Amino acid sequence: MRLNGLRSKIIRKYRVTTNSNHRYAICRNYLNRNFTPSDLNQAWVSDITYIQTKQGWLYLTTVIDLYDRQVIGWALSTTLYTH
Repeated sequence: MRLNGLRSKIIRKYRVTTNSNHRYAICRNYLNRNFTPSDLNQAWVSDITYIQTKQGWLYLTTVIDLYDRQVIGWALSTTLYTH
């Protein structure tokens, strides 16, 4: 394997990263699983995607309008900290 430049990929054990024991305020569930609003700008959703690069991790955040599934905005960062 070394002569051919091959390496094994070690799969790490799953680690829980969510801390449910906190004192932060919990937001109300405004959507209540209604993912089909009747008009624009009634419901926006957001998600974070982790992208591994040779230089390290990048974090891509997107905001999408649920009515037409169009991206409202996005941001790319090297940290998960808010400012």
